[in-house]
Amino acid sequence: MKRITGILLIAISAASFGTLAIFGRYAYADGMDTFTVLFLRFTISASIMTFILLLRKEPFPRGRILAQLIGMGALGYVGQSFMYLTAINYASAGLVALLLYLYPMFVFILSVIVLREKVTWIKILAIIIALIGTASPLTPQAVN
Repeated sequence: MKRITGILLIAISAASFGTLAIFGRYAYADGMDTFTVLFLRFTISASIMTFILLLRKEPFPRGRILAQLIGMGALGYVGQSFMYLTAINYASAGLVALLLYLYPMFVFILSVIVLREKVTWIKILAIIIALIGTASPLTPQAVN
C-alpha cells in the first residue's frame, strides 16, 4: 500500500509541477504578478504541509534541520520558481519547460569544462536517457 501511495504522490507532484506554467499564464492574464503568484503558492503549500504534520502528530523541524530547510526552500526553490515564472512572461511555456529540463546536459557539459571530469560511456548514456523526454517533435503550434 505504501508503494502505491508513493507512486500516486509522485504522479500528482509531477502533474502539478507540469501545470505550473499554465496556471502561471492564467494568473498573469488576470493581472497577478510573480510575487503574488509565488506568495499564494507557497502559503497554500505551507498550510497543507502544516496540516499534514499536525494530522500525523509529527514534530516540527528545529535547529540545524530547520535552518537547512529554510535555506533550501527560501533561497533555492523560491529562487528557481521566481526565475521560472518570470521566464514564462518572456517566452512560451513549452520553451521555458524545455530549457528547464535540459539542465542535466548543462550540468554534464559544465562538469567536463569546469571540473575537468572525464567523459565516460556511462555518463553519455545517462545524458541520452535523461534527454529522451525532451526529444519529442515540436510543431510550430506547440512552441507558441
